[in-house]
Amino acid sequence: MAMSSNLGKSHPWFEICHSRPTSKYQVFIFPSAGTAGPYYRDWDKDFPEYEFSIIVYPGRATRFGDKVITDIKEYINQLNTGLLPFITKPCIFIGHSLGSVISFALAKHMIDTKTKNHLLKLLVEMGRGPPHLQDPDIPYEQMNDKQLIEHLKEIADPSAREIYNYPDYMQMILPMLRGDSKVGNELLENIPINLPIIVYGGEKEKNVDEEFLNRWKELTTKHDLFHVRMFPGNHNFQSECQTQLQIINGSWHFYANLLFIDQPIGTGFSYANRNHFIKELDVVAEHFLNFLDRYVEIFPEFHEEDIYLAGESFGGQYIPYIAKVIVEKRSLLKLHGLLIGAGWIDPISLYNSYLPYAIANNLVKNNSELYTNITRLVALCQDILSKQYSYKWKDFTESVHNAFQAFNSKPSIDLLPDLLGQIPILFYNGEYDLVCNHLAAENMLDNMTWNGESAGYIRYARNLTYILFFNAGHMVPYDQARRSQAMLYQFIQLNLSYPNNQIGTNRKSNYAISIVFTVIVSIIVFIGVIWLFILKQQQCVRITSVYCPNLFRSRQQSTTYSPFKIMNDEFVTFEDDVLA
Repeated sequence: MAMSSNLGKSHPWFEICHSRPTSKYQVFIFPSAGTAGPYYRDWDKDFPEYEFSIIVYPGRATRFGDKVITDIKEYINQLNTGLLPFITKPCIFIGHSLGSVISFALAKHMIDTKTKNHLLKLLVEMGRGPPHLQDPDIPYEQMNDKQLIEHLKEIADPSAREIYNYPDYMQMILPMLRGDSKVGNELLENIPINLPIIVYGGEKEKNVDEEFLNRWKELTTKHDLFHVRMFPGNHNFQSECQTQLQIINGSWHFYANLLFIDQPIGTGFSYANRNHFIKELDVVAEHFLNFLDRYVEIFPEFHEEDIYLAGESFGGQYIPYIAKVIVEKRSLLKLHGLLIGAGWIDPISLYNSYLPYAIANNLVKNNSELYTNITRLVALCQDILSKQYSYKWKDFTESVHNAFQAFNSKPSIDLLPDLLGQIPILFYNGEYDLVCNHLAAENMLDNMTWNGESAGYIRYARNLTYILFFNAGHMVPYDQARRSQAMLYQFIQLNLSYPNNQIGTNRKSNYAISIVFTVIVSIIVFIGVIWLFILKQQQCVRITSVYCPNLFRSRQQSTTYSPFKIMNDEFVTFEDDVLA
């Protein structure tokens, strides 16, 4: 059935903001009480890969003549026939206030009845606590007209408060609002669903604080994917702050084709039967290689482009394994480098680094009672581990995580020496990351060996770069977006000789620049293009400062570079005149 944008004739239950038959996802927005959500219509402008549709409740907008629904079961019955047949591809439900109750109830109905539940990938709920708990606000049906109007003015977008001063308009919408409130205050069962939930709230909303919003976690089994974020504003923060949203200037996609992969299978939006979940890293690598080969086959225009594998945290295990299988199988893919941020590469170094890192950052005082307790427990754990008693440790209950045990996979650090002989590798860490901290990374580099020799004495080490970012934690590209962007551009030898304001105005030039035709794999590439020369047998290092565009300049110290040698040597620190 063709989906026309003619709301009234084709599908009265929803309005398509902009018809996109080739979109990969459908997004259905369930507005709050008393509104048809007009401010959502502009959301699709920034997300061309999604088709946005706004749910239109009876009794308003183009359905003004329809009877207002006052029962959640009736909503589900009508949406079952009025909306679900139009879900034809992976979809996301976004609900605000009343919309949170309706969207969750509909999602649970889809899962319970197995009605296109495989297409529903995510719930985003805003401005209301979980529907199995009583809303702390007084129900609208218990307020008189004056109280309700004052309440509406308090939670409204400041630019829209004037409309509540018109008595005729208020007498028209107050019955609708009280009917919506009755639905929104119906308590649902406290039965979690197997679907990720993300929750947003307004920092100034009195009765719906972050602690209350966190109770949504009780309604999902996907605890590791659950997230709450607070935005500036009140109940209608999504309309108040939307003018403040902007593209991150430090995004990595401006001059490169950026592709995110949900893997291993079962992760994110990828899906598979439970008995197909991956258990070992070498299988991950084979699957990933097959994906890349197939991707280039489908999109042959990318065949001639250089490929860089980038990731963070446990990606420090995935990436070396994937790179190894690409190199060994002589794939047609042009792999030219690896970027690993805060990598979980050498678990032994990481575990041994936690206490020294805590002391160095004044989290634990040396020889304090806490220090003594920690060292005592460490000794106890080491004694237990030395007995080789086998016990299955559990972090999350997620099926993918449980299936991926990697009992037979070597730590990826064992793969690095051979990889460094063929491609450049860049490691970077944030100074405030505790979980995958820089002390562990430095200790790992200090103790790596090739053929039994210390890495510090191997001249071939010039294919490896290590970078420490100041004022950054585990997610360096988020904490220091523009500086990490500079790191990427310098690593792939990108020419930034023209200003950033040409982005989007000359697509052909941007596309040409995004293709890196050659990479000289015999050099160490640092942010700022720093060349390391071996001057003495002890691997002395000479530092050459380079030009950096004003785009990345700052008054604050940004990045520390360490040569791949002995980590006790002094760090080489660059001020804002080189890179920021």
